[in-house]
Amino acid sequence: MKKQILTIIASFLLFTSANAIEFGIGVSGSMAMVSAEGSETETSNTGAEGSVRATSVDAMTGVGSIFAEVILDNGITFGAEIVPMSADVSDATHSRTDTSETASGEGVDGTNTRTADAEVENFTTLYTEIPLGGMYVKAGLSQIDINTLENNLTNGSSYKNDTVDGVTYGLGIKGEWAGFYTKLAMERTNFDEYVSGSGTGNTITADLDVDQIKFSIGKAF
Repeated sequence: MKKQILTIIASFLLFTSANAIEFGIGVSGSMAMVSAEGSETETSNTGAEGSVRATSVDAMTGVGSIFAEVILDNGITFGAEIVPMSADVSDATHSRTDTSETASGEGVDGTNTRTADAEVENFTTLYTEIPLGGMYVKAGLSQIDINTLENNLTNGSSYKNDTVDGVTYGLGIKGEWAGFYTKLAMERTNFDEYVSGSGTGNTITADLDVDQIKFSIGKAF
């Protein structure tokens, strides 16, 4: 999917280069509300076969990003934006202590503590902005990398890191200041569900949504 996004960006630049009146680069800062929900279904090795553990987290955080875009003479804009930072999407490092079902000398025995956490990074969006009166509507395709941060026991389970896709949409207004152009927008990104098996029969699912109030400032050339 990352290669597809890069291909689409290159196609936009080639297609619009003859019609574009400006290229813009800039930075954005936003206050983001990150909502994450996740659950783990236990099927073996925990003494709680078939049980489901679930949690949800809502966190507000500051987010910075950089963007580059092509602005046509009719005001339609094509751009790409990336958040060059990672963020924790768990309110804490979660842990549990299980009794091993293996015999002595086979992997681990006794009680074993498993810890898990998660972070996201490389939040990237390919977008278009369409003028609507004195405002603009924004629509785009997004991707984000999910990294699971857990200890990995010899007979334990582990979940894969993955990249999930999402859809971004929003509404904003544009202005000018001291030779720069500005944007103030409200945006929402809905990501696809993350699903991973552990290799021991356990399954984890997670859903991530991001709401932002974003201020951007850019320079057109």
